[in-house]
Amino acid sequence: MRKYRNTNICNICFLLLSSLFLLYACTPRRVEKAITLTFRSFVGRYAFVGEDLFLESPVERAITLKGRIIGSSVYDDKREDKIRIYDSLCLKNGDMSYNRSVSGMPKPLGIVASGVNFIKTDITCTRDFSAGLPAGSSLAGIVRFMSSSLYPFIKSGYTKTYDYTQELPEPYKSLGQKYVHLYFEEYSQFRPLSKTEAPLFPINKIATELNKEDLTLVGLWESGVGNIGTLYFEELPETSGEYEIVVKLYGDDGKTYSGSIVMNF
Repeated sequence: MRKYRNTNICNICFLLLSSLFLLYACTPRRVEKAITLTFRSFVGRYAFVGEDLFLESPVERAITLKGRIIGSSVYDDKREDKIRIYDSLCLKNGDMSYNRSVSGMPKPLGIVASGVNFIKTDITCTRDFSAGLPAGSSLAGIVRFMSSSLYPFIKSGYTKTYDYTQELPEPYKSLGQKYVHLYFEEYSQFRPLSKTEAPLFPINKIATELNKEDLTLVGLWESGVGNIGTLYFEELPETSGEYEIVVKLYGDDGKTYSGSIVMNF
């Protein structure tokens, strides 16, 4: 008798589950469709970081420069003040005539770039680095700055790209190119030519050799973090030990973006 009752209960549960499945299967659901938009400008979103940078040392001699994103201006913002900021940044960077259609699901958000262009870098140490580099003096002459920039692509009228099948020198190949894959994976709709070419150009110079264009639209921006670039010390201090390195980036907005880190050389 108990076995018969259990069998009935199982049958009822099976029928209920089957009914729920059929109800779900027959319910009309909204199907996401790709949306095609025409972008006047290549950069669709400008991100702004706070003035406090956080510095990390992923490997010996290297420092990554990152900023936490605290605001943005987007091409389709509904607020007039935000749109005015977005338009002024596009105008400043000469990004006003992209005029190409891009499709995405649910809709393309556009390339993300820094809302601030940097004018120069300042790298110092709080203790003597060497006999020729006392505490507080500039270390820019012995530090390599590695990053990427969208500016050459925009400046060329959206025609010039960089072919990443080219052999890049170390340490850029290991460190500076770390985030470039984002443009091949997440921004495939904006890739102009092929799977190996990107509108993202490597910046690989000693810090004293950097010019204004090198620091325009520099870095990669994702998941609430602005990856501004990586510093690499071409020379080591005369004495091993801990050294506090202070980094300052001067923005075209009049602000100074800075941070420090203790390096163990």
